[in-house]
Amino acid sequence: PIHVDEFFNNIGIPVLEGYGMTETCPVLAVRTWGKLVIGSVGPIYPDTDIRIVDISNGDFIYTTEKGGSAKRGIKGEIHARGPQVMRGYYKNPEATDKVLKDGWMNTGDLGMITFNGTLKIVGRSKETVVLLGGENVEPVPIENKLSESPLIDQVMVVGQDKKYLAALVVPSLEQFKDYGDTLEAIAKNEEVAKLLRNEVKKLVSSEAGFKSFEKVVDVRLLPKPFEVGDELTNLFKIKRHVVTDKYQDVINTMYD
Repeated sequence: PIHVDEFFNNIGIPVLEGYGMTETCPVLAVRTWGKLVIGSVGPIYPDTDIRIVDISNGDFIYTTEKGGSAKRGIKGEIHARGPQVMRGYYKNPEATDKVLKDGWMNTGDLGMITFNGTLKIVGRSKETVVLLGGENVEPVPIENKLSESPLIDQVMVVGQDKKYLAALVVPSLEQFKDYGDTLEAIAKNEEVAKLLRNEVKKLVSSEAGFKSFEKVVDVRLLPKPFEVGDELTNLFKIKRHVVTDKYQDVINTMYD
């Protein structure tokens, strides 16, 4: 987290943070003494190629390949290629095909190349939420369970790099019409918020088959629904990075 990064920097303890994963053995980028840029994971590792890909159209925002696009400060999905990148998952071609194409690995992370020439990680493009403790959580089954409630119209689970899960909920206008004429009024109602917190707690429980780290600890109500062309794709799937960017301040209140 940036506040931890800044703390160590302010007390004179340099942190050489790196970035990678098991599938990349594991380094793709790492800070150096010569390029210790706070908030980034340093320059790209030697003999490693990186692409920053626009997930809306597949265009390359940035690539280390000669003659390719070199736009900086624009986020996209991080793809990597190099001698440290795996050849595939053992006896699992389906899983391999999902992440590897022509030697390029889709990391599932969102990032950008800074104007200092370092790599900065800004979020996830894939649905998997990785908690601070390292637990991998698939949010869709949790969201599907919560969507069974007549009180909830739409929901998105959050918690990337946090200690616990939380949720952004669009309450049902029909079910809560006695509390207000608009979603905005309903979302501000404390009694509605209390009812929905209890509903979420009841649905996502050990009794319902969820693990302890899959439980949703806090909830915030949104004043408008997710819409196609904005927070939703044409197939009505949530654009998680869009929702996260739009409601980052709201999300932060669940972790203060």
